[in-house]
Amino acid sequence: MPYSPGKPWVAVVPVKDATRAKTRLTGESPTRRVDLARAFALDTVAALSSAPAIGLVVVVTSDPVLSVSWHSDSVIVVVEVQRGMNEAVMTGVAWCRRHHGKSSLAVFPADLPCATAAATQHFLELANGYDRAVLPDLEQVGTTALTARAGVAPRPSFGPRSLAAHLASGAALVEGPGLDRLRRDVDEPAHLRAAVHLGVGRHTSCVLANSAPDGPD
Repeated sequence: MPYSPGKPWVAVVPVKDATRAKTRLTGESPTRRVDLARAFALDTVAALSSAPAIGLVVVVTSDPVLSVSWHSDSVIVVVEVQRGMNEAVMTGVAWCRRHHGKSSLAVFPADLPCATAAATQHFLELANGYDRAVLPDLEQVGTTALTARAGVAPRPSFGPRSLAAHLASGAALVEGPGLDRLRRDVDEPAHLRAAVHLGVGRHTSCVLANSAPDGPD
């Protein structure tokens, strides 16, 4: 089973079927919205899988394109017809607990096109001091990362005002310099403009430039 020993974290990334994702990106054509949703996921996973502390990225998706997009020992895809984001997260968590029960878990949404390995590594170093930790989005409303130590239930509450829900359930708030690229999720046109200003990954850049990347990193 693919895994990098000596790396303490496994990442779980729930990915919605792109044909039903990012409906708040108004002004984009349906085709381009699908392309952007998939590009966000590819850039997110590329950043996570490059972080030194992450031994494996577990992608949970029903998207027919993304489910066959990764061909790397650092990424495994669990295909599931999703009922919702939190259900997808728990499917990934259950898989991780069965196969890598001694690893700590970090859950990331799939719309972090600015994410970098350095920002991810920095966040995990900060989160390592807590049983559960949460990283807020730049609006301080949503969640762009949720962690749980080995043996601790992550208790995901993704959805509207997820930051407040995660804090209320006891997750520690992690903030600090060097994390903005991991905090810029993209749901609306203003978010996408801000993401471009911060710097997006190559898949998102290619879609925005109306060209096609040659595959996942």
